[in-house]
Amino acid sequence: MEQYGCVFLWHDPHGSPPRWDMPDIFLSFPQGDTDPARYYRPYPEMSRRSDREPVHPQVVAENGPDSIHFQRVHRASVTPRMLEYEAVEQEWRFFTGWPDTRSDDPDAMALRIRSHLFGLGGAISMFEGVSNHRLIFAVTPVDDTCSNMFYSVWWPRVPGDDSEVPPQELQKRIDSDFMVTIWEDLEIWRYQKYVEHPALAKQDAQPYKNLRQWSKQFYEDQPRTT
Repeated sequence: MEQYGCVFLWHDPHGSPPRWDMPDIFLSFPQGDTDPARYYRPYPEMSRRSDREPVHPQVVAENGPDSIHFQRVHRASVTPRMLEYEAVEQEWRFFTGWPDTRSDDPDAMALRIRSHLFGLGGAISMFEGVSNHRLIFAVTPVDDTCSNMFYSVWWPRVPGDDSEVPPQELQKRIDSDFMVTIWEDLEIWRYQKYVEHPALAKQDAQPYKNLRQWSKQFYEDQPRTT
């Protein structure tokens, strides 16, 4: 199916038809502007692809509840807070907030991010606050060791600009401020190994465990023995 300039394919190891629908990157988040005409096109200017990375889709999914890595990996000035999370059939939904350091209100957030993981390898997100954009991140396994990654951003148009393509200066800022985070994460994901009982930060433990429980439904094939 096609959705806002992106094409999605269902794959089942036994050739079975789709069992659920793709979440809608705009209608899933009615809290923001849901008119795609008010955003620049996602492809090719706002899309990035990386093939045959030695990364498992679950490693990428588990990046969601990992709040501590933002300061360590992305040099964020604050640690985000997990505000809500829930497993809803094939989706794992979570809502995080980035505390506003200029406010005396501990509940004031400078940035809020709503994300829906779907299947094990797909994610859509909406940003609200200091940034207001939407994105999709797809991780597709191609064999037992590698995955292809595809990342697209829908960025709100500059007022008065009716071009489909964002201005060059804006593209450069998005690249340096947002797109770069994927490559920073990849530097760790490429070497990350799955640990059945990892040491977890106290604030991340419950959502992390909930995500792992939810992810079990997608492992349908029995592991091969050698």
